[in-house]
Amino acid sequence: MARALKSLSGGIGAAALATGAVLAFAPQASAGTINPTVSCTVPVVGEQHGPQSIQVDVNPASAAAGAKVKVKMTTGEAPIKSPLDVGKTKVTPSATFKLSTGGTATVTGPEQEIEVKKDTPQKLAPWEGDLTIPAGASGKIDLTIDKMVTKTSYGDTPCVITAGNGVVASITVTGGGTSGTTTSGTTSGTTTSGTTSGTTSGTTTSGTTSGTTTSGTTTSGTSTSGTTSGSLPKTGPLDDALSMGLVGGTVGLLGIGAVLVATRRVRNSRNTA
Repeated sequence: MARALKSLSGGIGAAALATGAVLAFAPQASAGTINPTVSCTVPVVGEQHGPQSIQVDVNPASAAAGAKVKVKMTTGEAPIKSPLDVGKTKVTPSATFKLSTGGTATVTGPEQEIEVKKDTPQKLAPWEGDLTIPAGASGKIDLTIDKMVTKTSYGDTPCVITAGNGVVASITVTGGGTSGTTTSGTTSGTTTSGTTSGTTSGTTTSGTTSGTTTSGTTTSGTSTSGTTSGSLPKTGPLDDALSMGLVGGTVGLLGIGAVLVATRRVRNSRNTA
């Protein structure tokens, strides 16, 4: 029994340590409450002012630049009273915060329904929305309410704080703003061009032939013309005499042939008679 109790107490102790570790590493929230004097401009009714408690919870209290955090608004009764019973009315709340680093950020909640009764202060249910941390922000950002706006089908009701305003929450920006520069590089390359030229010469068997090819951008070529001349062999005086003798002999043979043909015809005619 003692051993069982000892094991049980050891388990409870380990669980407590684990829970403590989880809580230690869990994101911490930032919350604050103020009780300022608020002045609201109500459609048709006009200006109404009075005290109102405002509680703001930011979760988590630390985040990187550009990230979103949840902002929860819990407001007490507003110094707004209706001269008539309106009944159930749908409204959309929003709050704009001044940032200690400069600029503003607006948080808008979901639509909700409220009961508007005659001469009764109006009160919204707690609502929650997202706040985006400005890009490039760093360090600690304190939030101060700039104005609150309630949108209805009858018009918008803006409320501003006229007294008792102050920091309601803070956000610690982790990592700070980051900027990057892209370096551009230029690469240049040179292509070497070359020119090739060639010359071809050719000789034909007879006649004279010349040709030239047109040169181009990359390669040019030129054909060299070749000349071949042909002529009869040169003859001297002996060659001329020989030629004349041959001609004369040919003529003589033709004459003898003609005489023989005529003589044969005469003989044939006599024999016939």
